[in-house]
Amino acid sequence: MRQDFSQIQYHATKVLAKGLSGNVTIGRSEIVLAAMAAGGSGARFFPVQLQNLLFLIDREIPELVHGPHFRFIPYAYGPLDKDLYVELGRLTRMGKVNADHEDRYPQYFLNDAGTSAGTHALAGLSEPAPRYMQEAAAWVRSLTFKQLVIDIYAHFPDMAVNNRMPQSKPAPDRARIFPKPSFLSGLARTMDCMGTLNEYRPRRTERSQDAEKLGRDWAKVGQNLRRAIEVHVTERDCE
Repeated sequence: MRQDFSQIQYHATKVLAKGLSGNVTIGRSEIVLAAMAAGGSGARFFPVQLQNLLFLIDREIPELVHGPHFRFIPYAYGPLDKDLYVELGRLTRMGKVNADHEDRYPQYFLNDAGTSAGTHALAGLSEPAPRYMQEAAAWVRSLTFKQLVIDIYAHFPDMAVNNRMPQSKPAPDRARIFPKPSFLSGLARTMDCMGTLNEYRPRRTERSQDAEKLGRDWAKVGQNLRRAIEVHVTERDCE
């Protein structure tokens, strides 16, 4: 279920009002493990979800986690710090994070050792901070790739300056024989006994209809190719 970001912002305000009272020193490794542990047992994260989760923690509650820990920059698809991938690689080699590469994008999750370390780090923070991190983790995991990036851009416009997320546009209405009616034109037609207000769109030939459909199909192919190239460039830059 998609969650409302405003609720997370509300709790962040309460967290900052409480102040810092944790008893664990939090470095990059600890904050990554704590953020992943905040997702709950067995939680899996795609790269974009982890990038945005750590971005929210650094941006919204840095004072409570001894942060900020990363330097996020506006990227094509949301905030990005390549050092997060470096840290994930290090935690993988340390035997605390596992990566599942079966799908198109890898999914990161904690193993037993990582869960123990992450839970310990999360519990060492002042009590409101873990709650914020849990809600933020649930929020980023509840959204699709596109929903997450668009919502982050909406709440943090400074991260949208390099936005390359394609915006969906309504398809033009070409199927109607009659022009789309309005209330006033309909009212006028009740008194138009001779039918002078009727307008018909010229009927297209079968060949012209096929050509138009073929053009839309190739335009869609072009959009998919461009999107695939952008994703490939993004993944290559993050390696």
